[in-house]
Amino acid sequence: MADDEPGLTLPELFRLLGTHLKLLTVAPLLAGLLALGVTYLIAPTFTASTTFLPPQQAQSSATSALATLGALSGLGGSVAGAGSPGERHVALLNSVTLSDRIID
Repeated sequence: MADDEPGLTLPELFRLLGTHLKLLTVAPLLAGLLALGVTYLIAPTFTASTTFLPPQQAQSSATSALATLGALSGLGGSVAGAGSPGERHVALLNSVTLSDRIID
C-alpha cells in the first residue's frame, strides 16, 4: 500500500473509533431500552378461542377398528379421544385452563 492512496490507516481508524466510543455504545443501548419500553405499552393482539363439543355416542370407524384389535383396544381409547363421558369431564376439570379460570 502506497502512502499517497486516500483513506484511513488502521491506527487512524482506531483513534476515530476511540473518540466516538461513548456514542457508539450509548446510542444502541438507549434505542434498545426505548424499544423494550414500547413493547410493554402495546396491547397483545392475539385471540384464542376454544369450543367443547358434546360427546358423541357412536364411535368413529377408526376407533372401532382399533377396538377390534384386542391388545390395542386401550390404546385406541386414548388416541382417538374415546372413553366414558365421565372420564372426559374429569379430564376437563383437571385442565390447567379451567383451574386458572376458577382461580381468577
